[in-house]
Amino acid sequence: MSNILPALLLPLLGREKESATIIELLNRDDVRLVTITGPGGVGKTCMSLHVGHQSVKAFKDGVFFISLAPISDSTLIIPTIARELGIIESPNRLLLDNLKDFLHKKKILLLLDNFEQIVSAAPLMTELLNACAELRMLVTSREALHLRGEHEFPLTPLELDDQSANTVMGSPAIELFIQRVKAVQPDFQLTEENASAITEICTRLDGLPLALELAAARIKLLPPKAMLKKLQESSLQLLTRGARDLPARQQTLHNAIQWSYDLLDDEEKQAFRWFSVFVGGSTLEAAQAMIGESISLDVIDSLVGKSLLRQTEMEGAPRLAMLETIREFGLEQLKKEAELEKVRRTHASWYTSFAEEAELHLLGAEQKAWLQKLELEKDNLRAALRWAIDTGDEELTLRLAGSLGQFWFASGRWSEGRRSLEETLAQRGNTKPDLALQAKALFQAGSLARYQADFARARGLCEQSLTLYRALGDKQGVVVALAELSRISNYQQDQTAKKDFLAEAASRIESLPDTVEKALAYKEMHFSILQSTDPISDEAIHYLDEWERILRVLNFRTGLVLAVVQRASSAIMQSNYALATSLADEAMSLADEFQDERLKVRVEQLLVYLDLQRGDYAAARQRLAGAIESTYRRNDNLLSMTMLILAAVLLEQNMVEWSAKVLGLADVSLNIKQRHPHLTMFERFPLTQGYQAKLRAQLGEESFQIYLTAGKQLTLDDLLAIPQPATQTQTSPDSLTSRELEVLHLLVDELSNPQIAERLVVSRRTVDAHLRSIYNKLGVKSRDAALRVARENRLI
Repeated sequence: MSNILPALLLPLLGREKESATIIELLNRDDVRLVTITGPGGVGKTCMSLHVGHQSVKAFKDGVFFISLAPISDSTLIIPTIARELGIIESPNRLLLDNLKDFLHKKKILLLLDNFEQIVSAAPLMTELLNACAELRMLVTSREALHLRGEHEFPLTPLELDDQSANTVMGSPAIELFIQRVKAVQPDFQLTEENASAITEICTRLDGLPLALELAAARIKLLPPKAMLKKLQESSLQLLTRGARDLPARQQTLHNAIQWSYDLLDDEEKQAFRWFSVFVGGSTLEAAQAMIGESISLDVIDSLVGKSLLRQTEMEGAPRLAMLETIREFGLEQLKKEAELEKVRRTHASWYTSFAEEAELHLLGAEQKAWLQKLELEKDNLRAALRWAIDTGDEELTLRLAGSLGQFWFASGRWSEGRRSLEETLAQRGNTKPDLALQAKALFQAGSLARYQADFARARGLCEQSLTLYRALGDKQGVVVALAELSRISNYQQDQTAKKDFLAEAASRIESLPDTVEKALAYKEMHFSILQSTDPISDEAIHYLDEWERILRVLNFRTGLVLAVVQRASSAIMQSNYALATSLADEAMSLADEFQDERLKVRVEQLLVYLDLQRGDYAAARQRLAGAIESTYRRNDNLLSMTMLILAAVLLEQNMVEWSAKVLGLADVSLNIKQRHPHLTMFERFPLTQGYQAKLRAQLGEESFQIYLTAGKQLTLDDLLAIPQPATQTQTSPDSLTSRELEVLHLLVDELSNPQIAERLVVSRRTVDAHLRSIYNKLGVKSRDAALRVARENRLI
């Protein structure tokens, strides 16, 4: 795995002893959790990052920095950690359990930054540590987590010494101050004349790194003696005037920011206060909209120059952010000025409009770009929705939650989306709710419930949505709800209801104009037949035709991938392998365009059937190894279908015991005894028709049940270690798969196995398997020999 660690932009001054102590703690067998505590601005995050970089070699499976600053809802800590680790939510399993499985037996260091605002989630960290023996955590927080086994490490301010100019640079606090001053004024020199004033400034700021940085930013306006005089004259005396219930260090930081704030003019103060409402930063456009067009870019630029805002570049555009400690001060000023509610309403209204605009693009050619924009703004969107719910603004809540439904689905945040939509729907305001908004939210909540296999709840929500759409006379809404209900009732094995919903949808859909929603309704109608025991009728083919046609007309390329995959699947079911091959190539090209790992798995599953038709079992097994690893890691519901396909391949290879075992593992999630729709669709393919019957016949019922039960205990390592039968190994260069050719080209670039794994987003174990197959097919035993034979055969 790759490490996720921001670069260290500045050296860690005066912290060598503390850093070494923390690293020593983390290397002890009896220490699993270390919490760096201290006031805001003392340097906890910098220390954590430094320790992380120093610990990379000690943690073979990676060091991961995860910022918790944007979240204030403790229920989001597990989704946040999982997201950073690349774990995708499973519809049939708790995300916490998925996270435990991923971290189990891995030697990983998690750097969890800014834990204080979600300290109620601390017991979940104990649960993770108990389940994962090799896991270590380094937490930063303004307070200890108070967990058993926790080792608290209080981080104090930088040391100070009253020295002359000749020796003053021996003080870490003064070294940091001078370093930051020179970043603003490169020709600044430390002299005997200014050494005393600088020492006093650092002393008055108590050696807090953030306070020192804020003071240093004023050096052009205030030379050291003038700066010291300003501090001395301030009514906010740094070490004595804080609230009694605040730690002294926090008082110091508060006053340091207060002092910086007092130097701003009125326009700068308003911009600073209003910007503090953003969570996780904002675009320049959002900042200007929030603060007001009357505030010039020069004002924002001034705040950046004074270290009160930080500017970075994301996707080629500027993005602004505040440190959390500074942002908290800004929110405090909003309360003092009685502006907080006004600013939060403006913030919520702006992000509601932003979400509504984004929604228009999520079902179109610009989906990928808008998903990225929404991802950057997810914390602002969460904050806006939370405010709307808490204040009981029912219309704003329905508008915002309803606009985010497609984002929650496409980004894999099914639980968060469903929870937010259900909470939104539970509101009972004083005003009559907009029925169209309510119908939309009900439908989206139902769709997410269906995806999480909560079919009873899904049906109830979608039936309520259908009722409202009927009352509104919304023809498209009625058809979309009917199509979804046909799919849900099929999963419930309620064929009577399915046929009724499907028949009414079919009678209404043709009169609708072509939209993406109409295309997706056709998709649900197609699958409600394909995944049932009904024969594949002309209607089912027509639904597929229309689904694909509309998406091509509208150029919705992301949605088109699945339509093309399904078209290719239909061709295979009709034994038209030439057409299926052509369509599979198009589908893979589209999936590569969007770098969507889940879509790629769908295409790889399709290609396995083509490998089987050619009798290339080795290629099929390698595709499945990558697909299984991907879906297992992301806890994707595609895993069950992938295991079914593997079981069929093993049967074709005459590995009947292994086939039954893999089927047993698939049965855990599919409940095969109840004829899950995925199994029904699986057995529609010519090469897998009657698969279970064949397997039972070859093993006998008693043995079949024994192996089926044994398979339920299989692990990912077991699946990837299933041997290839020697008699069916291909050894021709022409039999190299597309993925093996891709690996060969990376060998030309002299990439190591771990580098190849990172490039292909697979494990090193998968890369090793690809290389063994390449060597076997080329009849060689080394990289150099493989490259030589590949060149001789013009493969590279």
